[in-house]
Amino acid sequence: MLTALGPLILAKRVKAGVDISVDALHGVKLLQAAATRAKGVDKQELTYAAERLRELSREDPKMAAEFAQKQRFAGAHCPQS
Repeated sequence: MLTALGPLILAKRVKAGVDISVDALHGVKLLQAAATRAKGVDKQELTYAAERLRELSREDPKMAAEFAQKQRFAGAHCPQS
């Protein structure tokens, strides 16, 4: 399950050779749920992040974990609704 520490945990799991596909799909669902509640640019960015995480989790799990970590820090300053 992805939490605030999820992206860091994903990176550790990838490094250990653990399959993160289920974790990544859970992250995609969380992003999609947030996108349905968001509006404007936030909706677009969340939708893009969900699509990109899904693509990366299939193609390159290491890149998916790195992307998730970048998204976490990019959104850290955003107010919660």
